Amino acid sequence: MKMVAGILAVALVWGSSALPGPARFRGYSEINQVLRQRLFVPATRFQLGQYLEESYSDLGSNLLDLLGTYKGDDLGSEFKNGSPNSANMLLWHFLMASLARDVSKECGRGTALDLREDFRAAVLNACKWPAPAARSSEALENFWTLVMGYDAPRSEFLTWKEFIQANEFASSEAAVFNMLLTITSNPHFLLRS
Repeated sequence: MKMVAGILAVALVWGSSALPGPARFRGYSEINQVLRQRLFVPATRFQLGQYLEESYSDLGSNLLDLLGTYKGDDLGSEFKNGSPNSANMLLWHFLMASLARDVSKECGRGTALDLREDFRAAVLNACKWPAPAARSSEALENFWTLVMGYDAPRSEFLTWKEFIQANEFASSEAAVFNMLLTITSNPHFLLRS
């Protein structure tokens, strides 16, 4: 009994940070910033919220607040709505699918998005699907790294690569759509580490 009391006392002293907590989203602002840095040219005006016809504001509240946000009063702010639930998962899926759909248009008539040149080149290479150059490990790792960065362990990339290479997508647009959607829907992309 003294052993249990001692363990509880140590846990209380260390606080909850020593114990694993619930999964939390990075939040709308951080995900929007990550996408802008990795996929779009500097100083782009891209806002993920455009797909919901919403713009983020530090004041007031809107639909984007359901994706996780820092809001508060005059005394400070705290992160709210960061725990995954059915409503925000549906919103994240809608936003990421809309982005993937727009990026996949690069395979046909092009897109109005201001994509970084290295990402545009990776997308255009993926638009050659099912050509071996588009399915190669090197091409897929380049695409993955441009979007995911190093936020996920290598095992996540290997699983994703196996999934993508095993699929016979109906078109190159479908390949690009699924490649981007599966990366941006990955917990390592959306959740705080």
